[in-house]
Amino acid sequence: MNTLEQVLADVESVVKKKDLKYHLDAKFEDSSGARVIIRWVKPFNNIIYTHMLMGGISNSPKGLAEVIEEEVVIEITTDDDKWADEWNWTKHLTDKETNKESVLRSSILEIQDALKGTDWLLAHTKIKNLSDRDRTIIKMWNEGRGQREIGESFTPQLEEKTVANIIFRIRKSNPKYVKTREEHHNS
Repeated sequence: MNTLEQVLADVESVVKKKDLKYHLDAKFEDSSGARVIIRWVKPFNNIIYTHMLMGGISNSPKGLAEVIEEEVVIEITTDDDKWADEWNWTKHLTDKETNKESVLRSSILEIQDALKGTDWLLAHTKIKNLSDRDRTIIKMWNEGRGQREIGESFTPQLEEKTVANIIFRIRKSNPKYVKTREEHHNS
């Protein structure tokens, strides 16, 4: 099970990728959980939102509520050997005339995946547009096999095709599904 800090960093990464706002509201003293607020603000209101959060007279709850389109509070707690999440919506996007989809609702699955952590045995299957060889290399890497052992299985011909370069290239665009060197050495 990932630590609370890892889980929060993963959630924050998903939120930033989706162009949402992340706010750590509270962290429980014993690191058994946290409360996170995720908001969606229309892009043209980002500057106003940032100004309001900076403090001062304009930081009134009513003013902030007018800028926020959607908001959810997620309480993250431990549940035996996994993280549990409870979602409390404080503001929904409800625009039936234009039939818009909730921006936060479309991010729920990715945020819940971040709470689960990465299943390293299946992570390679979630990377899109990989050759069979590269997928197998990542699978072997995530299983904890060394570069030499992997390289002997594939004997790359060119320098840019070395195991280290392949892992680096794929990890750069898919950091969630390819172990770092530290994670690899600790497995």
